[in-house]
Amino acid sequence: MQVTETVAEGLKREFTVVIPAQSFKERIETRLKDRQRSMRLPGFRPGKVPMALVAKHWRQQVTGEELQSTIGDSSAQIVSDRGLRPAGQPKIEITNFSDGADLEYKMALELLPEIEPMDLSQLELTRTTVEVPDAEIDQALERLATDQAKSEPVAEPRPAAKDDVVVADFVGRIDGVEFEGGKAEGHYIRIGSNQLIPGFEDQLVGAKAGDTREVKVTFPAEYPEATLAGKDAVFETTVKKIQTPEPVEINDEMAKKFGAESLSQLKDRVREQLKSDFA
Repeated sequence: MQVTETVAEGLKREFTVVIPAQSFKERIETRLKDRQRSMRLPGFRPGKVPMALVAKHWRQQVTGEELQSTIGDSSAQIVSDRGLRPAGQPKIEITNFSDGADLEYKMALELLPEIEPMDLSQLELTRTTVEVPDAEIDQALERLATDQAKSEPVAEPRPAAKDDVVVADFVGRIDGVEFEGGKAEGHYIRIGSNQLIPGFEDQLVGAKAGDTREVKVTFPAEYPEATLAGKDAVFETTVKKIQTPEPVEINDEMAKKFGAESLSQLKDRVREQLKSDFA
């Protein structure tokens, strides 16, 4: 086998490989002899079929098999002998293959880059820390307290105002047609909580128990349900009750409801949570 390196640029390598015709011929003959020993034809004893008949039946297939095997073995030997580390399978291009002539092919491949071991002890790490102002912790605690607040019916009938809880039934429609998920009964809506579609809660301000209002809203363009995103909708809303939330005192008792032993521990947890939000 004759190997000539034709390209050695950066990580690229290309070789021209020549397998002598005689060597390739001997390989084919060896394979045909193996077939002769196992070939059976009427009128001939096993292993005694004339080579001419064996070649007639098997030469084309054997030649293809030997071509693939020879290229595979020789290309692997080139990589091994030269200590190459291919980044992928070599690209093979047969440039000459005919009876009585040398087998010639080109092999192109890219190598893995050499990576020198790094001394990790020389690395310096910078850790960014976030200081959470006490005011943000207090605001977070107030939100937790608001979420925990229970509500009671108003003592005297009056219109709904911001922070009130409106208990209502509603049915949503788009172009006059009800849509899935747009209907509820006895739903608790806290005005100003921004838990519903933007603009929904504001339109309940001033409503009284027993009132029915058409609440007109537009679903946000980024709304998770694609069939509703960006659509105009009308919610026929009937107010059943108006309730006021009872404030929850921010103390150790409230902290225990969140699994903390004390308010101090709850503050620490909230602080860590706010820090992780900025990480």
